[in-house]
Amino acid sequence: MSSGYVNGVPTVSPEEVHEKLGHIKVIDVRTVEEFNNELGHVPASELATLGEDFEKSLDAHKKDEDIVLVCRSGMRSANATIYALGQGFSKVFNMDGGMIRWNELGFNVEKDWGGS
Repeated sequence: MSSGYVNGVPTVSPEEVHEKLGHIKVIDVRTVEEFNNELGHVPASELATLGEDFEKSLDAHKKDEDIVLVCRSGMRSANATIYALGQGFSKVFNMDGGMIRWNELGFNVEKDWGGS
């Protein structure tokens, strides 16, 4: 993946994430309510709320796997990216602009109103 850096955090555009869906792992670090709200979530993304859930979920992934972290605007996922880098993950990226930008670009979203 090609990335830039925003405030020292490896960052990737929503356009590149959209192009590579199915070939990268997308982890959403928002709450269940946010994951299923009007912004929806990236299709086939995994929910791992920032904090203990997210920390545990990292154990299920390879440290050299391409992983993109997502939240509403990109702030929480930037923090999650920094955490993952500190845990030895080498190909982890923050999605610039979060789900707000994803929706602005008109990309498909999933909304699991019934919960997961």
